[in-house]
Amino acid sequence: MKTIWIVKGAVTDPLVWIEATGARVSKGEVEWQFSDGPRGERGSSDDFLSLEDGLRQHAPAIFHFVG
Repeated sequence: MKTIWIVKGAVTDPLVWIEATGARVSKGEVEWQFSDGPRGERGSSDDFLSLEDGLRQHAPAIFHFVG
């Protein structure tokens, strides 16, 4: 089973979200990073505006919430 690390962060550049997904977001809005390793050992990661969407996309997995 895959293992995923989840970090709660904040949107720093709303234009990235608008260009990538069309989502209208504001600077400072919550975003969730789902990655294949802990900080410093990540090979890849995906960002989500909804924790639930990220969990659905990566399940089934062992989830580690960081922070």
